[in-house]
Amino acid sequence: MSRRTPKAVVKHMAEFAVAKTAPLLWRSRDRSLVVLMYHRVLPPGDSRLELEQPGMYVHPSTLRLHLVALKQHFQPVQLDHWIQAALDNTSLPERAFAITFDDGWADNFEHAYPVLAAENVPATIFVVSDMVGTGHLFWPERLGTLLRQGLARHAAQLYSFGEFAWLRTLDAQMPSSVQELNPERLDRIINNAKRDDDATLSARVDDMASRLGDSQCPREIELLDWEQIREMTRSGLISIGSHTRRHTRLSDDLTAERLHDEIAESKHVIESNAGCEVRLFCYPNGDATATARALVAKHYLAACSTMPGWHSVRADRYMIRRVAVHQDIAGNKTSFLARLSGWI
Repeated sequence: MSRRTPKAVVKHMAEFAVAKTAPLLWRSRDRSLVVLMYHRVLPPGDSRLELEQPGMYVHPSTLRLHLVALKQHFQPVQLDHWIQAALDNTSLPERAFAITFDDGWADNFEHAYPVLAAENVPATIFVVSDMVGTGHLFWPERLGTLLRQGLARHAAQLYSFGEFAWLRTLDAQMPSSVQELNPERLDRIINNAKRDDDATLSARVDDMASRLGDSQCPREIELLDWEQIREMTRSGLISIGSHTRRHTRLSDDLTAERLHDEIAESKHVIESNAGCEVRLFCYPNGDATATARALVAKHYLAACSTMPGWHSVRADRYMIRRVAVHQDIAGNKTSFLARLSGWI
């Protein structure tokens, strides 16, 4: 039986105190909205967890625990409905919560949707329009796959290949075997890589794939397809938002044409294929220049950021704050309620 470290004990005590106190203080927050940010929902033992960052998933049972806990203190709402009601100055719940999922993973349909339906909680899923129904992956997942494949074939010699040498600039202790490629180390590698732009990273990952003779990194399709999206929207429980066309970070180096394509055209692609209205946008990686925000405002009712905190009726609806929750920081009710408070 493992014993907690002194640091872990102090953290647990702090979480317990906050979890007990915060709900009492929430009663004074009139017409407040807490927006939850999720990505993937995968059960324990799922093979897809092997190459996923710790901050990217919760288990289905954890999602259910969250929803049950939320309903004890807040009223569930569809995000765009709450925003519209706030604009119209109509009646709003004293305290409400809205659920969002970024990226459009197939497990949102497989594991999240049944939990949401069972608890009768609506949600918005932000999809990357040009990746729906394809076998493509985002560069972080491709990078993890290629790194694992390369280490299995070449071990530490992998970094002697020019296409993989750049990785040594990201982490002083790059893994020399598959066994050393744990989720925490992969998470650090991916986060450090984000200092480069999307085009550079995609090109580097393509070069790595070519070097291994595995240009497509074949794996099972992990993103939603249009039929799954249509089935969920027909239920009336799920709304679909845009997360750009190619999961492009909206930085200053993008041309006006590219910004329009990622922001406005993604809306058109989704509406044409899903047969539903798209009213919400979500900035990939939270990157949102003033130019990007202005263009989003022309085409969408509101947009989600990755800035932490709660949203209020007076806040900027094109930079909605969210509370990011994932398995390693909100795996039980106490840690989840503490996370909602924003104090821990």
